[in-house]
Amino acid sequence: MIAVSNTTPPRYLIAFEQEHLLGQLFEKVFVPAAVHAELTDARTPEMVRRRVQSLPAWFEVRAVAESAETVFPVTLHQGERECYNPRIMYARKLQAELVIGDERRPAPLDWLDSFCMRNFTGSAEFDDTLPTADGRLEAGLAVDPQRLAQAMSEWFTKRGKGNGQPVTIELREVIAPK
Repeated sequence: MIAVSNTTPPRYLIAFEQEHLLGQLFEKVFVPAAVHAELTDARTPEMVRRRVQSLPAWFEVRAVAESAETVFPVTLHQGERECYNPRIMYARKLQAELVIGDERRPAPLDWLDSFCMRNFTGSAEFDDTLPTADGRLEAGLAVDPQRLAQAMSEWFTKRGKGNGQPVTIELREVIAPK
């Protein structure tokens, strides 16, 4: 499972020397850049600042562009605004490969778009996905890639995209370069 964290959990778990619990509970913990800045600020205890600089690979800093349309009913710090921003919804970057018989290639953008935008059904597989290019899509943290791949495969097969052959979509997470 992947989590998005504001400043409080890592700050206090590090202070109590229990930050490893985050790595045990989650395969990845995304922190927006503003949260990382708060954790490494000169006013943050030195122990926390040092440890944040050397956390394992499960702790990943993500840049989040704040959306102008995001309105909060209370005043939030920059890190909190980035955590609760709709743009973090698409935190996962996925590669989508299409397999029909012996052919393997990136899933065409128009196919991905037709699946992701066909209806606003309230299902996370459809509403929390954003096709970005041939073979590429972004997805929210609630999206189960295996379930999404299965749903896409079934939908493309039913629509005849395989010309009588079953269509299989294989999804894998793209790890952003550090």
